[in-house]
Amino acid sequence: MYYLSIPICVERIWGHEDLKKLFNCDKDEPIGEIWILSGYPDYETKLLKNGEEEVEIKELTQKIFGKNIPRFPLLIKLLKAKRWLSIQVHPNDEYAIKNENEPWGKNEAWYFLECD
Repeated sequence: MYYLSIPICVERIWGHEDLKKLFNCDKDEPIGEIWILSGYPDYETKLLKNGEEEVEIKELTQKIFGKNIPRFPLLIKLLKAKRWLSIQVHPNDEYAIKNENEPWGKNEAWYFLECD
C-alpha cells in the first residue's frame, strides 16, 4: 500500500510563477508555497491511497501515530520566492498551547535548493 499526496497551492505576494506551472495550480496570484503534507485546519492534505482512492490525512495520522495525536504533526512544503522573506519567530510548545489553541509549537528546518 502507498499514498500519494495531492499538493495544495498557496498564494503569496512574494510567490513565483514557476510553482504554478510545475504543479498546475489553478490560481490567479503567484504561488509561494506548495503544501505537500499538512494537518493544519483549512489546509489538510488529501491523499490517494494506492494512487486511486482519496483519503483524508487524518486516516493516515491515526494509523501512524495513534488516536491521541490531534492532527498530522508535520508541515512539509516547497517554497519559491521572487522577493525577500521575513524573519519569523514561532511559538514554543508552552506558548502555543496556552495562547494559540494549538497542540504544540512550531519548529522549522530549511533546506535550500537554490539561492541567488
